[in-house]
Amino acid sequence: MAKSGNFGLGAMTKRSLGSIKQPQTQDSSQSEITLRVIDIILDENHNSWEPEGGISQLGTILGNQVSSNGTISSTVIKARPAFSGVTKIPLVNEYVKASSFISPNSSTESFVYSDIIPVWGMVSPNANPYPSNTINLSPPSQNLSYDKIEAGAFNIVDNRPLEISLNSENNISQNTFKEKSNIHPLMPYMGDLIHEGRWGNSIRFSSTAKSKSKYSNNWSKIGNPGDPIIVIRNGQDRKANNFGAEPIVENVFNDLSSIYLTSYQSIPFSISGLKKTSQPFNSYINTNLPPPIPPFSFNLPQIILNSDRIVIDAQYNDVLISANRSIGLFANSSINLESEKIYISSNDIKLGIDVDPKNEQPILKGDDTVSLLISLITIVKGLAEIIKHTRQYPLGTDHPDAVALVFGGQATFDLEDMITLLKDEENGIKSKFVTSI
Repeated sequence: MAKSGNFGLGAMTKRSLGSIKQPQTQDSSQSEITLRVIDIILDENHNSWEPEGGISQLGTILGNQVSSNGTISSTVIKARPAFSGVTKIPLVNEYVKASSFISPNSSTESFVYSDIIPVWGMVSPNANPYPSNTINLSPPSQNLSYDKIEAGAFNIVDNRPLEISLNSENNISQNTFKEKSNIHPLMPYMGDLIHEGRWGNSIRFSSTAKSKSKYSNNWSKIGNPGDPIIVIRNGQDRKANNFGAEPIVENVFNDLSSIYLTSYQSIPFSISGLKKTSQPFNSYINTNLPPPIPPFSFNLPQIILNSDRIVIDAQYNDVLISANRSIGLFANSSINLESEKIYISSNDIKLGIDVDPKNEQPILKGDDTVSLLISLITIVKGLAEIIKHTRQYPLGTDHPDAVALVFGGQATFDLEDMITLLKDEENGIKSKFVTSI
């Protein structure tokens, strides 16, 4: 239910229709009329659904014709969406523009509707302040200004709040709309093309626009007028106030999810994965490349995706990420790679960072290292065998050297175990998972 005030339906209709020289009542013979929506068919459960009509009925509205002086006809007119590729579903008690045409399947006049008339200039409900069953437009007992209504007041009819239905009263299954009074319209700039939903989702086709309004945007600090930009947003600024009539500008930090496709603008955006890093882009220290330019300083074409979580998934084939210069992966906690196999092809792989290149050391080749160790241990084992058989000749008598026998015997035993371990492909010292060239 929406609560609204009375501003004079006649004046409201005149504003929506523009200046009309002859404010006479329109009839269905005119090519364009205004309809107040009293119901809409959105699924097969609606009581006006015709089984033989099929899916072409979806989005069909039932409405009363509104004249330029504000009077409303009791005749119900059906109108279906005017466009097949663009759908704009009105709410009950909103106004729409409708045009007549001759259907190829019927000789009678039919109607299609197009735009929802922004009676209040709002993104969310622009409903008529009278219930859908009201034909007699006698003024309510209390008139309030728009500012007072936005401040929380509402008109009183018979000492009760005037509540307006926004959903169908004839089909419970399609009554899914829930009004949000805190949804702000986007601030427009010269030449903008903006598509806005009713819940803070939008697509803006805009450009660099150095507005001096208090609602100036944050992408036009540099660049030239006419530099194109596209901003896709789903969910308005988390910190937006509850005064839904006030315009708002996209905020890359606080909007729930957004995509920015820029040309020569800079976007005030920072990488969250570097928040805990005292020295950002530290991994570039020992490279021959300068560190990347942060997004907020970059003023060439770029694409920024921002949300609480981003998932890229290729169900059938590959995910390919390519860059002419470098690819940076940044995280405040960890970077995890999980796969049956991981291949890295490079002529220069560095693990760890040290400001002094002299401290860099190469890793060892596993098979070659094991082969050298086996050879070395075999030689040492031979020496241990010799030591083990060392003899002493006290008083000219031949006796084994007890110390050499114990040491040599133990050394020979241990060295044999080392050789066995080095040769063990299953439980040896070589990694089962990582290989290098």
